[in-house]
Amino acid sequence: MRISSSLWGEEVTNVQNQLFVKIANAFFAVIFLVSAFIQHNDPDPLLWMSIYGYGALVCMLAIFGKDSKILHYAGLVFFVSYAVYLFFNHNGVYTWFSLHSAENITGSMSDDKPWIEASREFFGLLILNFAHILNLLFRKSFRNKRTQTVDQ
Repeated sequence: MRISSSLWGEEVTNVQNQLFVKIANAFFAVIFLVSAFIQHNDPDPLLWMSIYGYGALVCMLAIFGKDSKILHYAGLVFFVSYAVYLFFNHNGVYTWFSLHSAENITGSMSDDKPWIEASREFFGLLILNFAHILNLLFRKSFRNKRTQTVDQ
């Protein structure tokens, strides 16, 4: 973020930041909707369709300024908790990284390589967390700019 000394410069930067956040949220919403759709053939489709659907919904709400901190924090708590579980699970990310030398996880999944699904799910959760953190950071930035303008 660029900080300008003039009030007009701050307003332009704020508008640019808001546009960036809207575009980022639109991008994430599309990615999460596509991800939710793809989950229909997953071993646990309802869970992952719900997870990605929630991410898409919160991003769409953020585009229109209808989101709330509670939605972002609730998502973060769940997504971080589940990511930690997937990381340390018996066939999770740690297993993939330490015992299987972080081999390619873009190939097809099989019963003899259960860490592939857990690793992919883990990285999906990281992307969801990134989207929520981005929204929380910019919400705070926009709120601080609004209060500074009112104080002047």
